[in-house]
Amino acid sequence: MAAVKSFAAIAALGLIHLAQAWYNDLPNCLSPFDPFVYSGCYDNGQPGQPQALSLRTDEDQQNMTVEDCVSACKGNGYRLAGLGYYGVCYCGQTVSTALLDESECSFPCTGNSSQTCGGDTQVNIYMDPTFPTIAEPSIGEYAPVGCWTDDSPNGKALFYRQESLDSSTMTTETCLSSCLAGGFPFAGTEVSIPSPSTFPVPPFQAKAMARYDQDSITTS
Repeated sequence: MAAVKSFAAIAALGLIHLAQAWYNDLPNCLSPFDPFVYSGCYDNGQPGQPQALSLRTDEDQQNMTVEDCVSACKGNGYRLAGLGYYGVCYCGQTVSTALLDESECSFPCTGNSSQTCGGDTQVNIYMDPTFPTIAEPSIGEYAPVGCWTDDSPNGKALFYRQESLDSSTMTTETCLSSCLAGGFPFAGTEVSIPSPSTFPVPPFQAKAMARYDQDSITTS
């Protein structure tokens, strides 16, 4: 029986410099660096909803401090660091949720009770001041980068499916909007399956131009 190969069309956000260290777990930054600047208390989403920052780290939340989380995010090339629920450390490039009143963040950090680590569904966010200021991106800044197989022995082309989207009404614009809101520089669609988002595609391929076509689904 011929096996059906699944292909996904992938688009990349023009701001490729945002893509660094998205999935590689690198060491914390141990060298001196400019302190992150406090940005405020943000909604961190209810279960099943987008979180303020895209990556929840594996840092030890039982002994977490602001310095530890900031160091982890700095070492992995992220612009933002966030602390929620007593010491859960998040990193990201953009904030996907709303700014809240400061009183909403009141939980002490497990590693330093004089510091605040968010709330039940809130997160305190800090920003690296050395990052250049960037304009708010739009889906128009995504560009096609080709048609990619999605059944490789090495895994999926993109990691995170946008489970909240209705695949029966999927459009390219819907997928791009969802991935943009999550801070993902890469987005992809296949058949009518909710779009995954991440960027295992090397940055040097970001200028490749292609367009998804149903005829790209082949058998072998």
